[in-house]
Amino acid sequence: MQARQTGSLLRGSNNVENDIGMRENIIRTGMILIAAGIWLCGCGRQETSKTIILPEKTEDRDIHSGIDVRNIEEYMFEGGIRSVTWKKDSKEELCVILDGGELLEYRIMNVYADTMSEGVIFEEHPVGMAELAPGGQYILYEAVIDNLVQLTLYRTETGEKQVVREWEDSSERFLFKWCGDGTRFVAWQDKDYDGQAAYSDYLICRHDAQTGEKTEVVMNEDGCMWRQVFPNEDGSKVYVRESYMSENEEAMSEDRLEEMYGITDADTAETEGYEQPSQARSRLVDMDTLKVEELDEEKAGIAYPARYANQGVIGINGNEVWLAAAPLGQSEKKKILTANRKDICICKEGDHIFLADWDQETTYFQIMGIRLRDGEIVGRQILYRNTGGVYAGMLAGENDQELIIHTSEYTKRGERNTQMTVLEY
Repeated sequence: MQARQTGSLLRGSNNVENDIGMRENIIRTGMILIAAGIWLCGCGRQETSKTIILPEKTEDRDIHSGIDVRNIEEYMFEGGIRSVTWKKDSKEELCVILDGGELLEYRIMNVYADTMSEGVIFEEHPVGMAELAPGGQYILYEAVIDNLVQLTLYRTETGEKQVVREWEDSSERFLFKWCGDGTRFVAWQDKDYDGQAAYSDYLICRHDAQTGEKTEVVMNEDGCMWRQVFPNEDGSKVYVRESYMSENEEAMSEDRLEEMYGITDADTAETEGYEQPSQARSRLVDMDTLKVEELDEEKAGIAYPARYANQGVIGINGNEVWLAAAPLGQSEKKKILTANRKDICICKEGDHIFLADWDQETTYFQIMGIRLRDGEIVGRQILYRNTGGVYAGMLAGENDQELIIHTSEYTKRGERNTQMTVLEY
């Protein structure tokens, strides 16, 4: 097997270590490929160093090994990416939103053939939030048009647009999240921590992109709080985590909240567990029956959820990864592992977890693969290491067979290059 353009496939050991950082001995064997003078995107550049570790196949690997990386594909191009996903029913194509500043372009990229389609500008007005649905059939974005904030659904195959919600107050926010099947999304009212009072009641709305059907649930609350909303894969249920704050916490700026609770800042120093808000509660909303169920915090209270997968809700708290198994609230939540991490990616089944850890000063990063069975780790190892380019994110493939890693870098001329790396497993 071989890597395309700049990658290298190297064989290593498949031993499963007890500590996530114990595979340094494999890295130190000198499996670093350095190539010079490779021409990409029309300009000569030296390839950055990286290591790819592929576990040896064994007869009992399904029981005792982690994730078997079979192949790697890479594609580099000029520009940056706002959102990316696999194209539905395709094993080779990615749907991407290229970031051109205020105007964004939708394109289809074939990582294996090193090609990209012509760009389609789907909105002439400046776009704020924009996210592709899994499968790439829809784009959901926010734009200000005629002094109205509009949340708009764009159909990539037909170019049709549908305004699903609009409002006048620019300080009001409707956040949204796609369900894993790529046909439904949930939108909910949120506040932006600028000193305004929180809503006493707020809406969670499920939208069906195929039929246009909308289902709303009113959530009752009291006090100032930060809310996280995660639909399951088909949108039938929604996990809601609400964190209440004391008066002192309410007065903090958004930057301070990020620093304390790890909301968005990837540079925050890691600890064994973040300091928790004064109070928190978790609720499960059945979007078909409109029933709202209060969940036991000891059984289903995940501080910072990352995905509502088929196995349950998986999330983080500092350096700890936790699982509240499905059906939610019927068994005790459990800590899966403690590990250094700056980013986490979870497949839709919840049996593959990928952790990214990087050094902002050196732009070095590595990807650790974790394999679960019935909530227990059955294997883990370093899958990928890169000492060039800046880590920008990762995405699990639609069929749980690929991991997409997104990196970027700036040339000496100030131009931005982006590399998409696909690890097949």
